[in-house]
Amino acid sequence: MRKFGLIICLVFFCNALWAEEKNYSEQFRADSLFIESLRLKYQDDYEEAFEVLLQSAAIDSTSAATWYELAHYYLLFKENGQALTALEKSHYYQPDNQDYKSELAELYYELQQADKAIPLYQELAQAYPGKPEYAYYFHRLKAAYLLSQGEPAKAKAEYLTLTKSDPDDIFAWMQLLQIALKGNNSTEVYAVCDSALMQFPEVSEFYFYKGMSCLIEKKSKEALQVFTAGLAVVDEEDKVIKSSFLEQIADLYYQQGNKKKAFEAFDQSLENNPYNISALNNYAYYLSLLKENLDKAERMAAEVIKQQPDNATYLDTYAWVLFQKGSYSLAKFYIESAISKSREPSTEILEHHKAILKAIAKAAKNN
Repeated sequence: MRKFGLIICLVFFCNALWAEEKNYSEQFRADSLFIESLRLKYQDDYEEAFEVLLQSAAIDSTSAATWYELAHYYLLFKENGQALTALEKSHYYQPDNQDYKSELAELYYELQQADKAIPLYQELAQAYPGKPEYAYYFHRLKAAYLLSQGEPAKAKAEYLTLTKSDPDDIFAWMQLLQIALKGNNSTEVYAVCDSALMQFPEVSEFYFYKGMSCLIEKKSKEALQVFTAGLAVVDEEDKVIKSSFLEQIADLYYQQGNKKKAFEAFDQSLENNPYNISALNNYAYYLSLLKENLDKAERMAAEVIKQQPDNATYLDTYAWVLFQKGSYSLAKFYIESAISKSREPSTEILEHHKAILKAIAKAAKNN
């Protein structure tokens, strides 16, 4: 019995040695194939290197380095799904590796899986405070994700964090502006633009929306100063933007009673963009109120309704220009078109309608 027991022990011992030797041999083969794949890669033989790497992965499926290398080949071959799986495996088998984690986060972001990228960037930001790019991507992705989930207030907090850590981050400032604009908060729009202009005094968008917020807040004098300053930084080639600034300046001059400067600004606005509908409409309307240059006013108003024939405000302008020229029947047609296009006609449109009907009745009586 002792001999039999000894034989059994020897068998188990030999089997263990054989298994250990086999495992070592398998691992050695996997490692050799991995090294061979690197050699082939450095010789630009990517397809062969990829095939050899697959053989290595088949032998040792727990090698994080192998999966990491495979991910790059899948990306090269534009197989993003396979690349993602490979990077997830490399991260799984070696979760503390910075490169694996950061590339996985980046791929999640590129594949629009922000909810998975965000926690990885947060981990990287906490683990590597000396690399501010991780914190940047964390806050930026989190902000975008919060916006997509309908939480602008929380997104705003993330963008504010970005502007505090890097005041020159124009993307974050632009996002803060968009949040304020969508919230119809003129006070916040003003505050964002005012702060952004300290960092970006050459960016016309911040002048424009700051000026618009001034108009909403009835600060016409400051609005004129802001629009004038903004106009000075607009690139000469940006004709449409330049036209928009000049239009606002023209409106403000008119409101201040400076007719000459107003009409000069309107002319310049239309020189830069002859199809600026709101400039054409306002210019035509102001001329009709003053009963000046009515032929020009009619041409401009006609161009406007040609472009937007269903807009009640523009139809009203055309009707009033025609009225001032004495074309009462046409004026009646267009003012009634304006009323029919309005869900709730404005007081101004109704007053114009009344005046036109009165003029028609008077003309009929005189005849």
